[in-house]
Amino acid sequence: MALHQSSLDVAASPEVVWRVWSDPVHWPEWNPDVAEMSVDGPFATGSSATMRTRAGRTHRMQILEVSPPRRFVLVTRAAPGMRLRFECSVEPLDGGRSRVSQGVELGGVIGTLAARRAGPKLAASFQPILQGLAERSQAMAHG
Repeated sequence: MALHQSSLDVAASPEVVWRVWSDPVHWPEWNPDVAEMSVDGPFATGSSATMRTRAGRTHRMQILEVSPPRRFVLVTRAAPGMRLRFECSVEPLDGGRSRVSQGVELGGVIGTLAARRAGPKLAASFQPILQGLAERSQAMAHG
């Protein structure tokens, strides 16, 4: 499976970005796609979560990995035969800056068939999400 990814540089440290990104209950405040997010337990490997999108869909998610303050991985079933695996990472840059990246791998029978066409479109749709994350992180870092 190929990882389709978008990245953005942020004027905030990885630790500040991580505080924003690892608090999913507050994602609706800066993520333009999320209307509501809840986690059954801590934001940790093995926990499950539920996301309600602004488009009105509800997705159950499993948190496959949390490696503070650098990376987390979520998986959900978008439809029968389509699994989406999201990788979210924060890398340190010079000058107290960070690079944030969100990627998706499409799996399952339908996901594998749709990956070549849908993967790049999904990756492009991450830019407004990363921009919201950047703005929130920068406000925390400089506010």
